Amino acid sequence: MNLSAEQAAQIRSLQETQLKEIQPLRNNLYSKRSELRLLWLQQTPDQSKISAVDREIRSLRDQIQDKMTGHRLAIFKILTPEQQTKLQAYWAGRGYGKGMRGHGGMGMASGTGWGMRGY
Repeated sequence: MNLSAEQAAQIRSLQETQLKEIQPLRNNLYSKRSELRLLWLQQTPDQSKISAVDREIRSLRDQIQDKMTGHRLAIFKILTPEQQTKLQAYWAGRGYGKGMRGHGGMGMASGTGWGMRGY
């Protein structure tokens, strides 16, 4: 994309900030997912507890997504119009999520070959 040294430094700084902001949310999300699995494994699953943890998981995912969207927009503002066009073309061809177009591999977990085990 032919970034200038200044652009590269700005983007690197944004990425470091984003990682610091998102990591606690991700850690909490992983913890809540484990908690939800344990709730489902109870002899008599408690619907209210499951629903509450499920709401927390959705909230955490929304918070992460909001931060990721803000990060992408901040990077976009750093770029020249020509670089923005290249980035938009890249995003359009890449798609979102897992699978062939999203380049995330198959299954519900990250990493090749995990399949349903990583869910």
